[in-house]
Amino acid sequence: MIYVKNASNKLVLVAINKWGKKGGTGYFNINPGLVEGWDRTDGRGFVMSIIREGEAEPKPYFVLSNSNIVIHDKDITGYGRDVEDSDHWIYPLK
Repeated sequence: MIYVKNASNKLVLVAINKWGKKGGTGYFNINPGLVEGWDRTDGRGFVMSIIREGEAEPKPYFVLSNSNIVIHDKDITGYGRDVEDSDHWIYPLK
């Protein structure tokens, strides 16, 4: 499972690709303080796309199937570590 929590003060839209036939790949609205989960279990990893309220361009990230992502107002963390940390399992793709 991939869990995404919106710890920011604005709505975020999140989409995660899939390798199998089950599950949706469209954007889900996540309101502040809420968590959404995606049933993704493939070992190849996934592309997670995030659009913050007020931003036009999506931001893609590579994440693994056991990810717990927290979206803050100015950054995104996984297991308490900043996604810019290149020694971790969530990477910006742009």
